[in-house]
Amino acid sequence: DLLVQDLAGGGAALRGRLPALLDELAAAGTLMKLDDEYSLQTRESSEWEAEFRNRQSRLANDLTGMSGKRTRLLGAAVQEAVGSIRLLHGACKEPRKLSLHFGAEPPPGGGPDVAVWIRDGWGADEKSVIADARAAGPDSPTIHVFVPKSRADALARLVAARSAAHDTLEYKGVPSTHEGIEARQGMETRRTEAESGLRALVADVVGGARVLQGGGNERLEPTLSGKVKEAAGASLARLFPEFGDADDSRWPNAIERARRGAEHPLEALDHQGRTEDHPVCAAVLSFVGSGRKGRDVRAHFSASPFGWPRDAVDAALIGLFGAGHLRAVVNGVALRPPQLDQAKVPNTDFRVESATIDARQRLKLRKLFQTAGVDCRPNEEAAAAGRLLEKLGELARAAGGDPPLPERPDTRHLSDLGRLPGTSSSRASSGGTTSWPRTSRSGARRAPWRNSACPPGGACWPSPGTARGWRKRTEGWTRRAMVRALRAGDRMR
Repeated sequence: DLLVQDLAGGGAALRGRLPALLDELAAAGTLMKLDDEYSLQTRESSEWEAEFRNRQSRLANDLTGMSGKRTRLLGAAVQEAVGSIRLLHGACKEPRKLSLHFGAEPPPGGGPDVAVWIRDGWGADEKSVIADARAAGPDSPTIHVFVPKSRADALARLVAARSAAHDTLEYKGVPSTHEGIEARQGMETRRTEAESGLRALVADVVGGARVLQGGGNERLEPTLSGKVKEAAGASLARLFPEFGDADDSRWPNAIERARRGAEHPLEALDHQGRTEDHPVCAAVLSFVGSGRKGRDVRAHFSASPFGWPRDAVDAALIGLFGAGHLRAVVNGVALRPPQLDQAKVPNTDFRVESATIDARQRLKLRKLFQTAGVDCRPNEEAAAAGRLLEKLGELARAAGGDPPLPERPDTRHLSDLGRLPGTSSSRASSGGTTSWPRTSRSGARRAPWRNSACPPGGACWPSPGTARGWRKRTEGWTRRAMVRALRAGDRMR
């Protein structure tokens, strides 16, 4: 009030001007601001002020250093504005991510994330950004963000003030005198005010950013996060044009049905045809071909142009394996359908079966397995084929032998079948073997003296009860047949 000439009307006007005047004096170094109070500079505070001015001047003239600090500030502000965006794709709500890319070079393509290319007016021309967006074309999923060069002088001043205040505090340390403590408090207040002004200014600059999609279409939502989120929704359709084939939230149900041995596991998705005819299964079958690791199959179909959920890929692999279209091997051991779950998929080697079995053939095979006395559960025909071949080998060995027994059947084709993968051996294992059980029983009758007590390849004396029957059976043998029997190791008394 001592400065007011008109006590009646001048006081309010002067009080309105005082804060701005005091801030100017503090900025010029005439006064020292401590929180909300102002005081005259002391000798100690003048030294702090001189150090601050020196560092501020050096940073203002360091264009490279100023550019790096400004770029980091703008990048952090953009990250804060769009980093909280959550993208859920399609009905299955597959989570997607944004990949922020700063700089003059375009972002690398082909990844599973939506690329956001961010440039600012200090390093790029607005016309060039618009031209790049248009040149990318309407099929490009890349989002182009341009931060205009606005309020550049105020931004540079606040960046220099904050950095100079921070460096001065680090350089001066913690004083012990009263004047030094006041000087440090004044510098802390200056740094706090610079940081507060800088946050508001950067947010205002970034809030005015332009967002364009490939082809040049600009988003006009009120906020930067709103613009990027809407642009990302359109980019997902461009990045994953094949996603619709697998967009279903019921894939876990299909996996469960396939593991239980259901003949049509994809009925959980309302698919009424064969498993291999579903678009996802057909694509997986084609990609696996002569052999792929499960992790490679997942990686391929999670990238563009598919972007399929992991459950969809796993359901296709497990379902095709259960239907006999794929062979699954882990560490050299062939799996049975119930053994394959999602945890084993990454380390499993898959291979397309060269021969497949339809429902009618499965019924015939199960009947054959039953006849041979081989246990077989539904959809485990490929695993049971190995046991059937072992059984056939046993029957072949029992169906003949050394004279006077008939000659053993040729089993070379069984060895060939054993080398066939999976269902190929199942389809081929039934030919030419139906007479072996009958021949085996006949051979047992023709050599009644053989029993489990006889050593392999050695002599075997008949018991008194069987000797008479054996002599009766050998009546009429020629001398040559008897000699052949004796040479084979069967002796009589």
